[in-house]
Amino acid sequence: MVRRVYAEKKPALRLEAQGLLTELRTILGVSALTGLRLVNRYDVENLSEEVFQRAKSIVFSEPQVDLIYEENFPCRRAPTPSWRWRPCRGSSTSGRTPPPSASS
Repeated sequence: MVRRVYAEKKPALRLEAQGLLTELRTILGVSALTGLRLVNRYDVENLSEEVFQRAKSIVFSEPQVDLIYEENFPCRRAPTPSWRWRPCRGSSTSGRTPPPSASS
């Protein structure tokens, strides 16, 4: 069974996302961009429930600074998107999703 885990910094600690948002607005001139979230996605398989629960707070996140979501990632829809919106739905691929590369 493949399980999906999302890790995101808590709102007060999203410094990397804020920095990237500032760069996108100033350097690239994307002035309509009002917010940005950076989320790490992990696909996990072949772990017992006990090991998986422990790994969420040891391997995939830091409980003091991260929020963890399983499967149903909460995404918000832009009120008036100027680009085509594709809502979050578990997985947008058919079949297995390869693990993220070491550079991501």
